[in-house]
Amino acid sequence: MKKDKLIIILFSFILGLIFIRSGSSMDFLNQHIVFPNYLRELFYSSGKIIPSFIIHIGSGQNVFNIAYYGLLSPIIMISYLFPFIKMLDYIIISNIILYVLSNLLFYKFVSNKFNNSLFLTLLFMLSGPILFQFHRHFMFVNYMPFLILALINIDNKKYSRLIIDMFLIIMTSFYYSIPSILVILIYFIYVNFNEFNIKKFLRFICYIFISILMSSILLIPVIYSILSTRSGVNSFDISLLIPNINLDNILYGGYSVGLTSICFISFIYLLFSKKKNNIFLFIIISLICFIPISLYLLNGGLYVRGKALIPFLPLFIYIIGILIKNIDDVDFKKFLLFILFINLIVLIRYHVIIYYIDLVFILVLLFLYSKFKKKNILYIPIVLMSFIICIIYNFSENYFSRDYYKLLNSDYYIDTDYRVGNLINSNDSVNINSGNMISSIYSSTINKYYSSLYHNVFKVNNSSINNMSLTSTSNPLFNRYMGIKYVYSDYDLGFPYKKVNDRLYLLDSLPIGYVNSRCVNKDYFDSLEYPYNVDILMNYVPGDCSDKPVSSINEIDLDYSYELGNNSYISDGKLYVDSDEIIKVHINDDMSGKLLFISVLDQFEQEIDINMSINGQSNLLTHRGWLYPNNNNDFNYVLSGNELEIKVSKGIYNISNIKTYIMDYKFIDDYDLFNIDVINSEKISGNIIVSDGGYFILSIPYDKGFDIKVNGENISYNEINGLIGFYLDKGDYNINIDYESPGLKIGEILSCVGLILFIGVVFIERRVKSED
Repeated sequence: MKKDKLIIILFSFILGLIFIRSGSSMDFLNQHIVFPNYLRELFYSSGKIIPSFIIHIGSGQNVFNIAYYGLLSPIIMISYLFPFIKMLDYIIISNIILYVLSNLLFYKFVSNKFNNSLFLTLLFMLSGPILFQFHRHFMFVNYMPFLILALINIDNKKYSRLIIDMFLIIMTSFYYSIPSILVILIYFIYVNFNEFNIKKFLRFICYIFISILMSSILLIPVIYSILSTRSGVNSFDISLLIPNINLDNILYGGYSVGLTSICFISFIYLLFSKKKNNIFLFIIISLICFIPISLYLLNGGLYVRGKALIPFLPLFIYIIGILIKNIDDVDFKKFLLFILFINLIVLIRYHVIIYYIDLVFILVLLFLYSKFKKKNILYIPIVLMSFIICIIYNFSENYFSRDYYKLLNSDYYIDTDYRVGNLINSNDSVNINSGNMISSIYSSTINKYYSSLYHNVFKVNNSSINNMSLTSTSNPLFNRYMGIKYVYSDYDLGFPYKKVNDRLYLLDSLPIGYVNSRCVNKDYFDSLEYPYNVDILMNYVPGDCSDKPVSSINEIDLDYSYELGNNSYISDGKLYVDSDEIIKVHINDDMSGKLLFISVLDQFEQEIDINMSINGQSNLLTHRGWLYPNNNNDFNYVLSGNELEIKVSKGIYNISNIKTYIMDYKFIDDYDLFNIDVINSEKISGNIIVSDGGYFILSIPYDKGFDIKVNGENISYNEINGLIGFYLDKGDYNINIDYESPGLKIGEILSCVGLILFIGVVFIERRVKSED
């Protein structure tokens, strides 16, 4: 056994060093490192484990909008003790440790049940998601040690420890806590199947309930955050109730259980064995894996994906152990016929050739074992095949380089009360703030009012593969409105920006807070189409008034000439591009002091992503079948100057419906400005002299939870075009703004109740044990 553990430690550590030493270029850099580092910095500056607000990112967001990335996670909170270790290094080190620890704990879990515990542990560590997700989306797997500990404590009947295990699972990865707790519940019923009774079951449900109560300090505000940031829910489809034996959910990949065909063969054996507890396991897992509504619910109503089944990995390998343990008692001929019968049913819907090659391979191994009765006939080829798949899958990852990481984290800090934009590697630097306030954000939950302002009102160009990434833009109207005064760029931004140095540009922007006395009738404003509504918004506040100003924007037919390259041609209102192409356009109209709006409408999804960039403003439409379609069918640009450089990627572009507009870049600038004394994650305070009654606009996305005091008295506030606003009469005002995440107080109370109940359980357990 000591030799087995040594093999596991060495093998795990070597694989960890090879593959976890550098993270994936997908999300790892711009979310999984940035947000934990930001939370740690907020802790150092405020002394609070739960910051009041994140003022620096996304123009200001509820901190629980980024809770998924490590807020209150015990793994991330440990990093607070090591300020001298860079977050990137800490995450990599902790992920290697968690990978090794998960494998050792799994070995302990199976060692008392099966003689082939090393074999099963090797299958666990080489499975699709474990190693892969530790360098891509580590929240998919970093709860695994606590899940396995929970299974061990079920075996040992140490239920007070089980409560702690479930609590740690929730705090580490609340998204995966639901399927994890479901796994724990299924395993509890399975091991107690022959002695099952309602009293024991209800007692176990109470343990789960206590762990959830203890986690309420995280869960209640997170639930509020999710509900308040979703603009709607996906419609229910009756097809979700129709069984679908899609083995992609359990085989091979990093976004599934990720095992080989031995997994499904072992699963079939549960039914073949005719034991009641095995049949229970077969039925309940079949309902979860092969009824789409189950996966739909486990994925939070977003989609039907096998990634929600990753917590079921220990159960599936446990099932493999059941087959191997009982293999000598199996009537191979009958079992072979049974497997073939089940797979004929599977073949109706599942046509992946690699699976059937794999299936034949495993059946041959089983046949050989039935003749020679040597377990290595099974163990060595199965582990070898898992190892090859694991290595290929992990080597196919796109890893980032340390030099690129350093480039992203270059010092862009500017001492200012305005926001700062960064167009340099904007998709990867979207959440990196360098101590500045930034408008960009990429998170699984984003303030819905802000997202609507970005996408639906200003129609900011979308260069991301999904709508959850609100990147920095050179759009001068959006940047002016959101108080983005400084913009870093590695290309010339042109008018109306003023160049400060090689990469820094200055824009005459509105401050974070101001009073605007000019009002536009809200119903009239809501009736305006883009871009006329943007022009009005730059000068007026939608409100309860009768004014209906006319936009200064005019739709025009541009006088221009262009040059196509050798890789593109135009036919029937479509631009066909064979490979990346640059198209030069010269505008003959007088563009001095003007902005040009270009809308290239009605693009259509293709087999590849298509991208059109004009003078650095990029629009991308995701390909057909992409899991997170950005639905960016209309490409909108706000530009200046007479020369346009259009970069297009391979694809087909609809150019039969192009609209162009001209706007004089001038505004009414008689605002009363908010003089800020303090602005940080804890509070915003300052003063303002209002010369005439008007709306105070704070360019922070509207949300419940703000406490606003004007001259010491609380006032109510409204949502004004996605931002915070309230009316002020003429006069001098001191304004203080605090924030408390909705649901946090209730969560704190419920967590205290849960903690008291947990102490009661520990006391009762010890009393019963002492009496025994």
